[in-house]
Amino acid sequence: MNNMSSLAISVIVPVYNVEKYLDEMLASIYKQTFEDFNIIIVNDGSTDNSEGIIKKYVDLYKDKTIYIKQENAGVSVARNTAIPFIKGKYTLFLDPDDYIREDMFQKMYDRAERASADIVMCGYEKVYDYENNDSNRQFVHDVEEQKQYCSYEVMNRMLDLEVKGYLWNKLFITENVMKYKMHFAEGRLIQDWAPVFEQVSVANKIVFINEPLYFYRQRQNSNLHRKNIKQIEDFNVAVKTIINYIVENNIEVAESKFYSFIADSQTSQIHDYVNLGRKCNEEIYKKCEIKALKLWNIIFKIKTNKRAKIKLILFKLRLLHKAF
Repeated sequence: MNNMSSLAISVIVPVYNVEKYLDEMLASIYKQTFEDFNIIIVNDGSTDNSEGIIKKYVDLYKDKTIYIKQENAGVSVARNTAIPFIKGKYTLFLDPDDYIREDMFQKMYDRAERASADIVMCGYEKVYDYENNDSNRQFVHDVEEQKQYCSYEVMNRMLDLEVKGYLWNKLFITENVMKYKMHFAEGRLIQDWAPVFEQVSVANKIVFINEPLYFYRQRQNSNLHRKNIKQIEDFNVAVKTIINYIVENNIEVAESKFYSFIADSQTSQIHDYVNLGRKCNEEIYKKCEIKALKLWNIIFKIKTNKRAKIKLILFKLRLLHKAF
């Protein structure tokens, strides 16, 4: 255990105007069957009754709670603000509008300790605050639960999008959070994918729990569930951050997975712009082009259908707007 580890788990919860859901998340944390944890709550300038809800729990659980209040600066800044206050051997980042199963901490901690793992990932279940007939609400990883995975295997699964870059269903060893300066990019809708990938890349052992211990709320008015220019651009930034990290640090991943990730990401952005009625122009070409994807790679290394490959070639040649 490192010097800061006076507790087993530190839990970070950034809060901004979530009075409708916050009580459910905080109750699910404080009612955990596992008791050796503390919670760092960062109120990111909420203007609703979020502070009143937080203070109710602070009064009840003073010994378990660090409460920080700041002017509104965004979820990334709130998380970055909390990191220096971590005291646990392991760290969890939870979202304030979701909630967790009462045995999540116990199961995650036990699994980490048994395997001496740097990261534990659990399954999750989508819950809706509106009418929805989704039959695929539960997500568990297609892995051997008792196996210990290395970073190479999990990075490749992330590039395949089999393992999602979500922050909230992962328990991280705090030593790596601090040593490798885990940091969240300010002002981005997609700000967890790249730092999660970086933590995976430095992990020696990664293990999984194939049970939905986390309940991921789908809010009808959430920005993440509505395609818009900001989301497309932030997706592009996240993809480029991961690609640059791999290239600049000579991170070993499967070549086929790497190029498929680039191609699929580029294709997805083109598709999203077209769906929003945007024609490709010089600005979009410049913003969205992934320079690591060369014309030679598209022709010889990318395995995809013919139409997608033609689109990628035309995009690279800045001719897509003439054909579509």
